[in-house]
Amino acid sequence: MAGWVVVALDVIAFFAFSIALVLVLRERFENSNPYSGVIKLLFALAVLVYVFVAFSNILEHAGITAVLDEYEDYVEILFVPLIAYAVYTMHTARLYNDARRAAELLNAEHGLLTAIIDTSPTGIMLVTSAGTLAFANDMARETLRLQSGPGESLQMPDDLTCLSTQDSSVRPLSLEGLARGVTLFGSTCIVETGGKKVALSVSSSPLGTDAAPGAPQGSVVAFVDVTEREEARQGLLDAQARYSLDLERTVDERTVELLAVNRELGTVNRAKREFVANVSHELKTPLSAVRGFAELLLSGAPGPINAEQAKQLQIVADSSQELLALVERLLELERVESGHAVVTPSHVELDQVVEGVVDLIEPLARERGVKVVVESVGSVVAETDAGLLGQIVRNLVSNAVKFTPSNGSVTVKVLEVGEYRRISVADTGVGIATADQERIFEPFAQVADSAATRGGTGLGLAICRELAHALGGSVWLKSVPGEGSTFTLEIPARFSAG
Repeated sequence: MAGWVVVALDVIAFFAFSIALVLVLRERFENSNPYSGVIKLLFALAVLVYVFVAFSNILEHAGITAVLDEYEDYVEILFVPLIAYAVYTMHTARLYNDARRAAELLNAEHGLLTAIIDTSPTGIMLVTSAGTLAFANDMARETLRLQSGPGESLQMPDDLTCLSTQDSSVRPLSLEGLARGVTLFGSTCIVETGGKKVALSVSSSPLGTDAAPGAPQGSVVAFVDVTEREEARQGLLDAQARYSLDLERTVDERTVELLAVNRELGTVNRAKREFVANVSHELKTPLSAVRGFAELLLSGAPGPINAEQAKQLQIVADSSQELLALVERLLELERVESGHAVVTPSHVELDQVVEGVVDLIEPLARERGVKVVVESVGSVVAETDAGLLGQIVRNLVSNAVKFTPSNGSVTVKVLEVGEYRRISVADTGVGIATADQERIFEPFAQVADSAATRGGTGLGLAICRELAHALGGSVWLKSVPGEGSTFTLEIPARFSAG
């Protein structure tokens, strides 16, 4: 019974190994190309060993024959080498396939990189450490007209010249410099090749980093055609230069015209001043005579006159006096405007000047019922012209008294403000309208209100402004109609002739 069980097991093993052999023969081993046939053969032989052993055991255990038994041991020892050879061959095939796929990937990447470089609008070159061109893309070949030398090597054209660079000590396209591995970034180089000038922006970096210090390394070079940009920049520079020349020429022409106009104005001003001076001097004599004879007749020396005659003569005398005052003011304004107002600076106590002016005008103020008050922080001094300063203050205070109604007041303040000195004259008079405040300092300017009946030539404030400028200062006005006006004179603490 046991013998038949062994035989049955041998039969099962025989069919199992036979099926395994069929499966091995049907397997293609595609992942093991190009060794798939060898691997299939090795595996088939290894399985066939056990098919032979199972068949030999069936014959032996069934008692048919034992003729194959003496070969069984020799055949079995072939199994391990066959399997080992098969596994080794599969490993070799896998390494081969990995290497093949890596090569294919490398070739694909190389092809892609080559396509990108060849279609790039940037010229790209590879310069070896020996100073030869190992590679140049289409743009580099076309731009620099690179030529093929012996052995299909690339060479620079003989007529390629570098006309100028930003740095005269660097030649961006010099093969000797690029062979040393020079580093450039955007170095502009204007080259001429084939009779055509091209501006290139050249960049390069060393090819190798393992070379010994100072040894040639070669370079990767990239350049971009910037001819249009450079032409535009040069055009802009030329336009700027032309604009500057045109501007200078225009300025010169306008300067000549202004000088001519200034000469004409100077001539007109001199003629005006001479006319005013001559007319003023010519008017003073007859006006003085008219005033003198009128006063003589009023005195009754030539003979008695009646009341009506005395009234008419008084009008003549007063009018001639007003005309004489107007002539004097005209002469004074002409002297100031023509620069004949000589400034003689000295140590001046401003509060004393103001008090002297107030004492002089006090009788007029009492007659009009106006109170004049002086406010000072103490002794305020300045290096200025006392006479011109007193004339300005006198005009301002007399105007304030004249245009302040009865029972009003005029306040004069003397202040120190840093490096300046201020004298303000504030009144409680009728005030000045905003529209009139700008022109009040012009000659003959008068406010068209009730103040016009108070008389005046309209030259006082114009003289004040000119004298203030002569002292290096200024005068201004703040006024509210119906509430009064404040005139402020500001002069430097130390007069400077410059």
